[in-house]
Amino acid sequence: GTLLATAITAFVLHKGTSLCGSLCETIPYVESLTFGALISSIDPIAVLSVLNNMGMTDTDTIYVIIFGESLLNDGVAIVLFQTLVHFLDESLVIDMEAVITGAM
Repeated sequence: GTLLATAITAFVLHKGTSLCGSLCETIPYVESLTFGALISSIDPIAVLSVLNNMGMTDTDTIYVIIFGESLLNDGVAIVLFQTLVHFLDESLVIDMEAVITGAM
């Protein structure tokens, strides 16, 4: 979910700015992906608040599932954002050697 939201946000942001023509500069893919990762984590705090108002406690299964999903999404978004920030460095060169080294 978080990865898909990041990709869709980045695509819309990049394409939207490229269609603006001379009104604004096109935002590069890496910067669009970084922004997408930053805002893609959606916290279900409102849903948890409604469940609390309905009388559910933090020991009910649905409450625990929604809370766990929220923590997982936040974790994925943080790791994705931190990873993409490293790609903002203009001097970073990604070649086959770097990919193999990173995979090991």
